[in-house]
Amino acid sequence: KTQNLLYDGCDSECIIEEMFRNLGFFVLKMGQEHTFNPITQLQEFIQVCGGKFKINRKFSQMNFLRTLPDFVIVHKEGISVFIEVKYRKNGYIDNKSVEYSEYNPSHLIVVSSEYNEKSLEGIQLDDSLKKEMLKTHFHMYMADDENYDGNRKMEFEVTTLLIWLQSNYDIKEDNVIQKYEKLVDKWLNPP
Repeated sequence: KTQNLLYDGCDSECIIEEMFRNLGFFVLKMGQEHTFNPITQLQEFIQVCGGKFKINRKFSQMNFLRTLPDFVIVHKEGISVFIEVKYRKNGYIDNKSVEYSEYNPSHLIVVSSEYNEKSLEGIQLDDSLKKEMLKTHFHMYMADDENYDGNRKMEFEVTTLLIWLQSNYDIKEDNVIQKYEKLVDKWLNPP
């Protein structure tokens, strides 16, 4: 089960990365799998070749690498946003999962394959947004950075990815999003 969740998480990141590229964003991978692991492999390579190189895993810079969000996306107008991607089968996200980053602005995309009414419990939404949330696999959680008081209990605004793209970038290409919705159905919700 854990291995399947790992694969689903990787598939989710891949879907989001390619969707943003398809929407015209530049995407830079930043997560620990793209920074920490290559540094570890470099250490092993140097040691095999007879060199002396050792990574201090308790070193603060290494801990910093573990906290990087999955991507930074850059719009053609130069606006950049840090993005963390999480897969949740039912779309439910707990407080621990949204307290992921010290980066500003903080954006979390939850990819879900079986989003339902129960997933919305505890989230204040008007009826029209609730309907939109139930129609899509992509949900955007945006931190209320202006009111963040440093105690790690950050408030989040929740919407769909399409609504976020429309309101922030005037992107209305729901056909592109639909293409990636189908990939979620195919890869993360097989029959």
